[in-house]
Parts: sequence; C-alpha cells; structure tokens
Amino acid sequence: MDEHADLNPHAAKTPQQVLQTKLDALATHIDSLPAGAMADRYSQALSIAIQTLSQDREAVAAVFAGAMLDEAEFELLTGSSAQRLTAALERLALESDDALRGSQARDMAAALFTTLMLVLIFWCYDRSPGQKSTESLLSLVRDLFAQLRPLYFLPMAPGLIARLARIAQPQSESPSVGAAAQEDARDGKHQDLDVHRD
Repeated sequence: MDEHADLNPHAAKTPQQVLQTKLDALATHIDSLPAGAMADRYSQALSIAIQTLSQDREAVAAVFAGAMLDEAEFELLTGSSAQRLTAALERLALESDDALRGSQARDMAAALFTTLMLVLIFWCYDRSPGQKSTESLLSLVRDLFAQLRPLYFLPMAPGLIARLARIAQPQSESPSVGAAAQEDARDGKHQDLDVHRD
C-alpha cells in the first residue's frame, strides 16, 4: 500500500462528493455559531463557507458548471446536503437574537441558502485581486439582511421572502405568501425592533 495514499482526503472523491462533504461540515459550523443578530451570524456563516471551500475552489466551480447542464445528475438546491444546510439556516433564523418563527423562519432559511449559492458562484468566478470583490459582496449581503429584518413588521418584506422561497425551493411545505406575510414577526426573542410601534 502506498504510504502517501491517505494524504489527500479528496483523492477518491468526485467534485460533487467534495462539495457535499464541505456543505455538511458547514451545517455543523452554523449550529455552533455564537449568539447574535441573524445578519451577523449569517455573515459569519458565509465567511466560514468561503474559508472551508477555498482549497477546493476548482472542484466547487466544476460542480456549479455541471449543475447548469440539462443532463446533470445531481441537484444543488434540493439534494440531501442542501436540505441539511437549509435546516441549519432555519435554526439560525429561529435562534438568533432577532429570531423569526414558523413559516417565516423556513422561508428565510430558503432565502439564506439561495443567497449562499449565489455568493459561491460569484466567488468561484471572482478574478479581482485577492478576491476583494467577494469581500465586498459579503459585506453587502450582511448589510442587506440587517436592514431587511426590521422591515418584517411590514407585510411586504415577509411576503417577498416567501415568494423567493417558493421559487428557489418549490417543494418546501409552508403557508401561502399571504399567510406568511400576515404572521406576527414580533414573536422572536428580540423585541427591541418594536419600540416605534403604537
């Protein structure tokens, strides 16, 4: 037996298996994130995802490229790893200081997962020096979700996220967009966002 055979843990793995292993590990990391606001914790998760996948960037890019073909035999958005990662992101939404609940947490998890996939695609093809463009994108995503969460007191915000969830993960079982928009977002842990309501 070659004494160096086990030095590369990905030697016998396909790019899809490499990505699946890394996404499963990311789900575990998400569950161990420190307490805080949802946007901050999600930003940490995105940074961990980039760091975790950085040594396998070519494999990740190959998976995304292959997944775009009609004859692809795997599904990035609905496979087992996607389901585990979406479940971890739902727990993130449920357990953050500004937590959501019920269908709103499920819909947000779908939005967070979809955003993660888009960020990874951007990262794979980022040719900027030191991938500074990816760093800027991560900062922008953090700011967008930080500003979105307080808007959940308006029906439009949860309604739009619910629509995105139905598009990205149509197999998900959640109430209709209208029902999701009517849920009270004030039942999360963090009530500070409600100070201006009468």
